[in-house]
Amino acid sequence: MAARAILVPFALAAGWLAYRMYPAHHPQPKNPGFIDNVFANNLVLFATRLVLVSAGVVLAVTAVYVILSMTRWMSAGQLLTKFGPFETQAVEKLDDEAKRLRQCWTEEIRKNVRLGKACS
Repeated sequence: MAARAILVPFALAAGWLAYRMYPAHHPQPKNPGFIDNVFANNLVLFATRLVLVSAGVVLAVTAVYVILSMTRWMSAGQLLTKFGPFETQAVEKLDDEAKRLRQCWTEEIRKNVRLGKACS
């Protein structure tokens, strides 16, 4: 019953959109080129509009899915560490690296201070 309550308005909206996408009248240029001749047919124009709307719907659904997935991952404390050819380090690895670099930095500062005292 709940699925029918969702699917019926969706089907009606899709039907209305398809009806509105079918071209009733479109202007014909006086000196048509190749593209004008291709799109002079109503079915070709309708199919083009249908493909563009379908691509837009797919991109919109994909964007919503990615945003919701990332939000859920972040709320669960997980981080994205690999995306295709790109890879980032986990936060724990970065913390360890920062500690190691701080230790090296403080050791070098101590050496510089000792060298400065020895030279003066």
